[in-house]
Amino acid sequence: NEKCGGEEEDEGKMASHALSLIAAVVTGYPQVVKRGEERAHVISKLRASVVHRLGPGPLPHSSLAEAHSMLSCWDNHVLQGGGTAKNMLLSASGEGLDEVLDGVAERKEGEGLKPDVW
Repeated sequence: NEKCGGEEEDEGKMASHALSLIAAVVTGYPQVVKRGEERAHVISKLRASVVHRLGPGPLPHSSLAEAHSMLSCWDNHVLQGGGTAKNMLLSASGEGLDEVLDGVAERKEGEGLKPDVW
């Protein structure tokens, strides 16, 4: 009962998709968010991204601001307080980052010309 090379490749892809599905179910994404709790949900996602970035060590604010790149346009729109659909097209605004940093990290002032790090 020999398998062709393509069948093994298909099984590998299926296994990869199955693991991705299991990861999505275990982590809870996507989640149903109740009306009025959208901002708290987005802050939670931003917090997870910031903590992940801080894992290897302290980082400057500019590096932590990249955590917004993990959020969708809609998430950034929610953090900006809603507004017009035009605002959704703007790049990551940095909204909510300082709030998250205050809760998960301690600011250390840089020496000389070095930036502050968290």
